[in-house]
Parts: sequence; C-alpha cells; structure tokens
Amino acid sequence: MQARRNDPCPCGSGKKYKHCCAVKAQKSQLLGTIGVAAFILITGFVIAEVIRGAKSEQVVPEGYVWSEEHGHLHRVEGGAGGDGIEPPAGATWSDEHGHYHGPDGRAITWNAAQGVWLNEDGIAIP
Repeated sequence: MQARRNDPCPCGSGKKYKHCCAVKAQKSQLLGTIGVAAFILITGFVIAEVIRGAKSEQVVPEGYVWSEEHGHLHRVEGGAGGDGIEPPAGATWSDEHGHYHGPDGRAITWNAAQGVWLNEDGIAIP
C-alpha cells in the first residue's frame, strides 16, 4: 500500500511523506517528463532536417532547373521537350514559367520514364 501525504514516510526518516519522499518522487516525475519532451523536440528537428536535406538533394536532369516558387522543374530554355520530344499539338512554350502549357493553359511536363507528356494532375496528354 502506498503512503498517503500525511503518513509517516516509509523510508524511516521520521518526516511526513509529503515532506520527504513525495517531493523526491515529484522531482523524479518532472525530470522524466522534461526528458520525454526534450526527446520529442530533438526527434522532430532531426526529422525536419532529414526532409529538408532530401529535398535539397533532388536530382535535377541536365537542361532543367528546380523552381522553388512553382514547386517543379523548369527547362532552361524553350524548344522541344525532354529528350527532344516535340510537345503535343496546341501546347505553347512559356518563357515566363520555363515550361510548356497545354491547350487548356495548364503546365505540362515530359515524363521520360513513362514516355508521355503529363498535365499538372499527372494525367497523360495525348
């Protein structure tokens, strides 16, 4: 059975529990809580740095630059799409944005892995 606040301390000091071991227990619990909070904060910062580092280490193909403002790759200059592939009919080059826009005015990009032009939603453009 656990000692109550006004009981004699079970350690044998002769003091009331609330003036002896209860204080030590509270300090120990506080230190544990602080330790857990510090661990969570440090882990959060480490995860944020890993994510930030992964974003900064993205492989950018030759002839392209990453646009932080737009959140995607831009070709360095106008002309044919990736790998010299011509854009779909009705597409126009935007010098301002550094990529092609489809007939609907939305950005399109060449996906060499799939061998297709994709709109902003990742849907293939015929």
